[in-house]
Amino acid sequence: MADEKDPEDRLPVFLFLDESGTAPTDPLTMVGATAYHDVARAEAAIIDAYGRTLGDASLWHRSSKRRRFSEVGFHFTEDSESVGNTFLSALDSIDYRAYAAYSRNDAQLSTTDLIVAMYGTLLSSVLARYRDYKLTVVFEQNSTMDPLYGKIWSVLQNTIPGIGSATALRGTKSAPCLAATDYVLGVTRAHLLEGASDFQEGRFVALGRSYAYLIDFDDDRHLGGRKHPIL
Repeated sequence: MADEKDPEDRLPVFLFLDESGTAPTDPLTMVGATAYHDVARAEAAIIDAYGRTLGDASLWHRSSKRRRFSEVGFHFTEDSESVGNTFLSALDSIDYRAYAAYSRNDAQLSTTDLIVAMYGTLLSSVLARYRDYKLTVVFEQNSTMDPLYGKIWSVLQNTIPGIGSATALRGTKSAPCLAATDYVLGVTRAHLLEGASDFQEGRFVALGRSYAYLIDFDDDRHLGGRKHPIL
């Protein structure tokens, strides 16, 4: 049997993780990931979009919103439709793959427990898919979830063969590729909730070329591929 390839000789993959709907009152909780082989190129495209957006006075009717954007960058729940369209246009030029899982909240299960369980389901599939690569995983810094990320990562490393050499980091909300995961979750969330507009549905369809799979955690349905298309 051939020796296992040295981790330093493997092709790189960066995986950026995020969650949404973390409040108990949220009707839908989601976890997601976006994966990149060329993270530098993806970050450059998002940073360029940030600069163009910040410099376009027509997008900003309130100086406070512009100032906030200058500090945190793109964020789905804070951005106007015009700002969001600028970001999604940039995202369309980036080579990435998106993965997400969702669940409708249940009062019998805490949101934190639900997120941990969903990350376990989602990442068991995603990490196994990239185990032959030099893998770096980036969690978004979150005061509620930070104490749990280490535990989640430890369990995954001990249960998924081949990812023992992977690196896990924490990134701030302003990290460019974390914004991409945030937008994937935001656009998908709008599609899943009742009453999505044609505009919101159009945004979701536009993500289609980059979506690898979408997991319905409640019904244990795994959408993606030719047999079970997402769109």
